[in-house]
Amino acid sequence: VRKALQEEVETKERQLKELTQMQREVTTKLEAMTTRAEALDSQVQQLEATNKDLQERYDRSEKDLRHSLEKNSRMQHLLDESRESEVKYQQRIQELEVDFKESMQREEEAMEAMEDKYEKTRESLREAGSKVKALEKAVGEATRGSADLVRK
Repeated sequence: VRKALQEEVETKERQLKELTQMQREVTTKLEAMTTRAEALDSQVQQLEATNKDLQERYDRSEKDLRHSLEKNSRMQHLLDESRESEVKYQQRIQELEVDFKESMQREEEAMEAMEDKYEKTRESLREAGSKVKALEKAVGEATRGSADLVRK
């Protein structure tokens, strides 16, 4: 039982480590996408300022702006997906943490039960030892009594 619980604990710990690593990767990607989205937003603002200042380049600037907005939209979509994934990973990590705590509780209870059995066994052995000593003493006294009767 203890070995099975230990294996379950080790499995849950590995899963927790894997999910933690996945969470780190998702967080890193999220930060990179956020940085990229901010950069794209900055580009859009620059293009709008250029559009106001340079009317003759309006058509080209409008095309660039549209392109940037499409990129921003794609990035926003990826960012949204990343956030959804992060929420799912967080939920899974919480589930694993609960499973881990329950496993630890079961292992602790099993250890306590084993310790109780061990203590009862030790007590039984002490009692048996006392009975053996009492019997040895009784046999010794009986042997001396028999020897005394034989001598008489």
